[in-house]
Amino acid sequence: YESFELRNPFRLVLDLQSGAVGSITAPPPAERDPTRKIVVIDPGHGGVETGATGPTGLREKEVALDLARRVQRRLQRDRNLTVVLTRDEDRLIGLDERTAIANHNRADLFLSIHLNASPRSTATGAETYFLSNDATDDDARTLAALENRAAGVSENQTNAANDRNLDLVLWDLAQNQFLAESSLLAERVQWHLNALTGTRDRGVRQAPFRVLMGAMMPAILIEAGFLSNVEEEERFR
Repeated sequence: YESFELRNPFRLVLDLQSGAVGSITAPPPAERDPTRKIVVIDPGHGGVETGATGPTGLREKEVALDLARRVQRRLQRDRNLTVVLTRDEDRLIGLDERTAIANHNRADLFLSIHLNASPRSTATGAETYFLSNDATDDDARTLAALENRAAGVSENQTNAANDRNLDLVLWDLAQNQFLAESSLLAERVQWHLNALTGTRDRGVRQAPFRVLMGAMMPAILIEAGFLSNVEEEERFR
């Protein structure tokens, strides 16, 4: 794939026709038109899991779904693209189910959309993550732990030994097949996020996000901004 920008109005274009993306078929395979590329967009949280909440009450689950719908509408202007949302309503979906949806649709790209939060009300900017067992820093590790725990991935709800074995298998698949492409996709998306928002560039980062594990295609997680920042919260309304 390639990405480039157009002006009047300024917008990001993903050209999925320009290069082949490796894939591993996830059973049972979904029917698809071989002439079309598939992008799966995952609005984070949902249902009882609200995610971050802004100073005036705006909730992450609502903003993530709104952003996902906007991206879907924009991308579907290209007749060669099919865009699938993991959820199109206010409901909670398990982390593993989200990537299962992408694998079932044999997607070419997987984008998970979230909003950040910080005890520091001045924290601002977007950041883009790709999967890595080694987090960029303590902040990235903490964020991944919070996101993983939010959707029920905890020792109280799962068998810890089975989870570790499963994670090793999923991590090997992701690392061997798609890590380099995910890293490149994250860099391109992050660059365009900075150009579109004009906020602080927080860079491309890596962390062990459960929602990215097991994706059989390039997969990234976007933290589109800080909902805890009153100015950024207003921008997302």
